[in-house]
Amino acid sequence: EEMGEVSCIEVKEIASRKVIILNQVHDEDTSVATIVIRAATENLINDVERALDDGIQSVKALCVDGRLLPGAGSVELELNKRLKAFADEDKTLDQYGIRKFAEAFDVVPRTLAENSGCDPTSMMHALHTSHEGPNTETIGFSLDEVGPADALKANVYDLYATKVNALRLAVDAAMTVLRVDQIVMSKPAGGPKPKKGPQDED
Repeated sequence: EEMGEVSCIEVKEIASRKVIILNQVHDEDTSVATIVIRAATENLINDVERALDDGIQSVKALCVDGRLLPGAGSVELELNKRLKAFADEDKTLDQYGIRKFAEAFDVVPRTLAENSGCDPTSMMHALHTSHEGPNTETIGFSLDEVGPADALKANVYDLYATKVNALRLAVDAAMTVLRVDQIVMSKPAGGPKPKKGPQDED
């Protein structure tokens, strides 16, 4: 009873290896499942395994916090837009720091554009231009259209918890570096230098 019940036990040969498969009746609920990944090369198997693991972790995170955000870099583009607008209203020297903080959000859509083979400079200009009008908060980079597109219509989402935690950790790391006002260089480790031997008279 502690191990549970199965409807069928069979031995199959998968990739020249015999494995024991325990099948459960489809109508019954079970908390255990096994996914068999097969591919032509080891690298492809690793890629599929990584993608599958990311999907499972996303489902686990959604069970804790079910909130989602539009993906494809649309959130970062909108944050960049609003932070720059806030910097324009600031008349102090803080506006320069706010602008640099806004520019840091461009790394996500720029990376998406670079990985797709596009020219990142021209693509970032197109993405920023697409966010200038009203109701453009969900526009991001689309690989299918190779340009700006609505992330919600394309069903591209990001986890809210992942986005918030990544932003919080990045800000904490930047603030930690900014708090450092002095760097002390340590001396190289090791004992005393060896003594020189007798000089050659020749």
